[in-house]
Amino acid sequence: MRKTLLFIFCAIFTLGLCYADKTWDFKVWSQATLDQLAADAAGPGNWAVASDTRYENNVDFEAGILMANGQEIAETRGLTFGTLNSGKVRIDHGTEPPRLMLNGSNLSFDVLGCKAGNVITVTTLTANTEQERGITATNATRTSSPDVSLEVLVNVFNVVADGTVTFTTNGGGVHIRDVAVVGEMMALNTNTITARIIETAYYDLSGRMAGRDFENLKQGAYIQKTTYDNGAILVKKFLKPTN
Repeated sequence: MRKTLLFIFCAIFTLGLCYADKTWDFKVWSQATLDQLAADAAGPGNWAVASDTRYENNVDFEAGILMANGQEIAETRGLTFGTLNSGKVRIDHGTEPPRLMLNGSNLSFDVLGCKAGNVITVTTLTANTEQERGITATNATRTSSPDVSLEVLVNVFNVVADGTVTFTTNGGGVHIRDVAVVGEMMALNTNTITARIIETAYYDLSGRMAGRDFENLKQGAYIQKTTYDNGAILVKKFLKPTN
């Protein structure tokens, strides 16, 4: 799991700086994990090589953690998954960007140990370019919209009560790029962030991709998501007065 820095607006255009104490970044898969998956697939085991860029489960998985070659997969440590039939979970390590895919509707994963008031963000994309898809949540209230889209969505939820939050695919297969749980507010100075920027993207307040070029954005309110080479992610809401 990688640490993530998140800028979140706590009220309308009132900036609060938060620290994400739990982060899962499925855009990066370690060589150790890929080696475990390869060894498992050669077994035969629980995983199969579906293509040069993908592993998928070739047996039914009971609810619980994801494992390969007898070891828990590091990138999903801290999450549990619902029952998954063969072919329903895919690790797309060679796509651009890489991702975890739940291949079907009503497939779920759990974020454990959440606290009431935590904010959880989940970045998703439909696995079918012609079908709007997304995720729903239990024990968390969505504060972004819509529920489904053809575009990349930054889904934002507020945790209702202490305990587990379950996310479930809605409408079909969904690519999951990252998950972050934001804890208590902290005072951090952004000047201390010196890592190289890998990518900056802009989304409208519904979570739909608006573009990557600030100058081309129309007047309005946006969410900016900046990814750094050390695994940090900055997310902030801002108002562009003119275009």
